[in-house]
Amino acid sequence: MEEKKGVLYLVSTPIGNLSDITLRALETLKSCDLILAEDTRVSIKLLNHYKIKKKMIALHKFNELEKASYIKKLLSEGQNLALISDAGSPLVSDPGIFLIPELLKDNYNVVPIPGATAIIPAIQLSGLVKDKFLFLGFFPTGNKELEKIIKIIKKTDGENIPLFFYESPHKINKTLRKIYEYFGDIEIIIFREITKKFEERISDKVSNLFEREFKGEIVLSFMVNSELEISEIDKKILDLHKKYEKIGFSKKDCAKIIAVQLNEKKNKIYKILLGENK
Repeated sequence: MEEKKGVLYLVSTPIGNLSDITLRALETLKSCDLILAEDTRVSIKLLNHYKIKKKMIALHKFNELEKASYIKKLLSEGQNLALISDAGSPLVSDPGIFLIPELLKDNYNVVPIPGATAIIPAIQLSGLVKDKFLFLGFFPTGNKELEKIIKIIKKTDGENIPLFFYESPHKINKTLRKIYEYFGDIEIIIFREITKKFEERISDKVSNLFEREFKGEIVLSFMVNSELEISEIDKKILDLHKKYEKIGFSKKDCAKIIAVQLNEKKNKIYKILLGENK
């Protein structure tokens, strides 16, 4: 008779306030045989706070696949394991994205233990969400990735669906300028330090936030109209773009040239060019 396999529990941990952990999460951490932690130096603080003494090994995106065979071996032996990230829910921009598909493919038992996450409080406090929203992970760093996001927006059939992204404090100022460049001086909401002492909701025009210093992990949200209305001026812009594109100019260079010709804002023209044929 085949021995019963163990279970890998995906345990959500607090994102700031240590009280934001469920009784089920604590019971799971206390009863499991081994804890897989994104960073053992971070997780030991949580375990010490709740007087949990368990062996931990590091599991992060750089060693997940390397450790997969070892984890499968432990599970096959009937051991129960818990996977935790530094904060929040595993797999939401955290470790597990490589390991879990491997385990599910081989029919290992994976059980999520829900709990704290930054995105849900941000949705609740945004004042933007009625019945739909798009959570798109961390804000894209490159133009190609951002253009993919724009394609997604344009598939929402004219609905103004709120967009939510994670962002780090050392990248947020660059991200704000990128949002301004692509979407104009729109209203944006920034949530920082969710569940912590200095939790804050900031709502303002993008341009008013350029010089502001932000500390702590961030969720940002905004809405963009997905409808692409082709007016007479838009048609002229697209015609000029085709002309200059044939010569070899990039979209950005075309936007600069056309802006001077038509006395229009470069950002507005660039947005129209990005939407072409999307």
